[in-house]
Amino acid sequence: MSLFLIGVIGITAALLIIVDKDKYKWLIAPAGFKNNHKASIIFYAFGGAALIICDVINLPYIIEFILPAFIACLSLFTILIVRKRNDDKPVG
Repeated sequence: MSLFLIGVIGITAALLIIVDKDKYKWLIAPAGFKNNHKASIIFYAFGGAALIICDVINLPYIIEFILPAFIACLSLFTILIVRKRNDDKPVG
């Protein structure tokens, strides 16, 4: 699979969540976002856009270093957002 196709799939997932978050809940919960649909939209959209851009540019430095670093940072940032929002919710 090319990076472009995987990027299109990521952006499509973000658009599906925007259209109907209840119908496409299977894209949100199993990916670790629990009920935080905004974080999943940002993750899928930015990840997909980064993959598409890297496929268009197609430089080894970007594909082998910048892209993995960006995806890792995006994943960690998303995990911190989801965890912070869950900590802010009152218990009980």
